[in-house]
Amino acid sequence: MKPQFQHELTTSFTLWLENFLLKKGEAFSNKTSQLVYTEDSRLGAGLKAFASPYKQWVFDSSIPGATIPHTVNIDGVEHQKSIGVDPSTLTAWDATKDYNVKERVEHLGQAWVTAEPSLAGEEPSVSDKWDDITWTPTQEAGQILFIDYNNGRVISSEALETSVINIDYAVKDLNIYVTNETEENLIVETKFNTNSRFKQDEIPIPPYSQVLPAIFINVTTNINDPFSLGGEDKTTTDIRCVVMAENIFQLDGALSIFNDAAREPFAALAFEDYPINEFGDAPNFNYQDLVKHRLKINPAALHYIDRVDVSKLSDRVTRKIDPNTFVGFIDFEVSTFRYPRI
Repeated sequence: MKPQFQHELTTSFTLWLENFLLKKGEAFSNKTSQLVYTEDSRLGAGLKAFASPYKQWVFDSSIPGATIPHTVNIDGVEHQKSIGVDPSTLTAWDATKDYNVKERVEHLGQAWVTAEPSLAGEEPSVSDKWDDITWTPTQEAGQILFIDYNNGRVISSEALETSVINIDYAVKDLNIYVTNETEENLIVETKFNTNSRFKQDEIPIPPYSQVLPAIFINVTTNINDPFSLGGEDKTTTDIRCVVMAENIFQLDGALSIFNDAAREPFAALAFEDYPINEFGDAPNFNYQDLVKHRLKINPAALHYIDRVDVSKLSDRVTRKIDPNTFVGFIDFEVSTFRYPRI
């Protein structure tokens, strides 16, 4: 099945929400850690994982002040991540040709990809419509070195279990998850570990598990209503976010930030625009640059937040859960004008 409207809306909303929270609320902390070797049976042969005490590092380089790691210090030597493409495998750029989005070429010994349609003569090394995706020395050497931002760790094929690995990074104040669980299951039935941002020991927590503090995003309903002649509909989508914070200051801050997001537009992105790969890495991701390129292609590609309602969990229910967890709700009503039958 190819991606549908709800897939694209969920991607667009999740990336917008994370960027909005990190930028407006400065909801992150810069850290320096010596990583600890941890076993992971899911990784392929020869790969080793080295974890920090924190889940979910910031991967969006458009966040002012956030330390986004692109290199890893292994035994005193800085190594770039293993990303990029071998230029010799690509066709040379043709100055007489137009290029569509995400087409790749070789030019001046480097690899390039179009971030938006490029007309004939718009040179990759000059035009901002092209992004440099030339492979790093680590990739060229055939080594694997990824930064798993979701699990707060580094994955390497070359480091030894005894290697000393240091890295600078920014950790989110609130993790972000997309879920289909109801708020009742999230709050009452599910038992989460708390990955505290304030009281932290040096023992990494296991990968893949969801931990608090966090915001859980759930797209609950979609309704299509006729809007104009020619088949245009107004699609109204209700999105409920459950905020599970570790103190009242953190909860009030998140609720206040998003309460002010009413009447805020955000870019309609493609499902494929979500940057995280199978190793949890997000090569050279910049949300603002991505939005700029997509809106140049189609300035009307927007979703609109018509209404935001925020609330807190009542004391009657709070007694049934961890007393150190503070729960609130953010309900978004999002409108999209589109032609679903064309």
